Amino acid sequence: MSRTVLVQVVGPPGAGKTTLIERLVRSTRNEMLAAVRVVEEEGGDTVARDEDGAEVASWRAAGALLPERVRLPAGHFGGVHAALQACGAGPSVADVVLIEGGPVTSRAVDVVVFVTRALQSEASLTVDEGREIGRMDGGEALSLMLGLTPPSEDEDEEAGMPGEGDAVDDDDVEVVETYEIPEPAAQRIRELLEHGHPIVQRGRWLRAGYEPLVHAQVIVVGRGADGDRVLGERTKGMIEAALEDEELRRTYPELGSVHRRTILAADLAEAGNAEARKAVEAIKRRWRRAAW
Repeated sequence: MSRTVLVQVVGPPGAGKTTLIERLVRSTRNEMLAAVRVVEEEGGDTVARDEDGAEVASWRAAGALLPERVRLPAGHFGGVHAALQACGAGPSVADVVLIEGGPVTSRAVDVVVFVTRALQSEASLTVDEGREIGRMDGGEALSLMLGLTPPSEDEDEEAGMPGEGDAVDDDDVEVVETYEIPEPAAQRIRELLEHGHPIVQRGRWLRAGYEPLVHAQVIVVGRGADGDRVLGERTKGMIEAALEDEELRRTYPELGSVHRRTILAADLAEAGNAEARKAVEAIKRRWRRAAW
């Protein structure tokens, strides 16, 4: 290995992320692996190491270096790198650092692995709807709704209009007509001015929790009992179709940035499962390629 490789394992709760990392650690003998779980915390204000959890204990028993859990404030600008620095699992500590969870961007790590359980037969991987992607300033939105064009500061000066901070003589103000605004409408205007106007984009979206698929190089669909095998293959097919969906690519332009993906349906809970071994080897090939 020429440098430390960062491998991030993400996916919905209960998908098998902890189990997959344990399998990766147990199956690797020629490289030193560290394992860190990153928990995003709404309302948190500091990056902090947490008490050991069950997943940390399983990684330690498997032989991982510095198994740790780190709490990271949601939206933290440092992302997973801040979490790794907090627990001392940065570069040069191990050949490979396996990261469970945390904010996902393909530029922050070398390999992104997405793990999910099979979707139920009635479930859909995508949804067509409008979603808020930003907010417009409330004053500008109100002007547009009323068909007004707010004058610029230069136009104010040319017209001899008072600027911000200038005193206004009441005798110079001509009231043309007044209207009484009903309280419900006034309340909506106050909310608009305070919170702005939502900018909604209509399109096809991945279901909640599946957005990291956009960045994943390896995708593992977990399956358990015989009755779930059909669902596992069905979910794998849905993912393959979604990654080629042109409308979905318009919503997620990053989909085209990953040129080669490996998608496997595997039973991660079964020690001798051949597909699970294939998934483990596929991930290891990715990180070895990234190391050089």
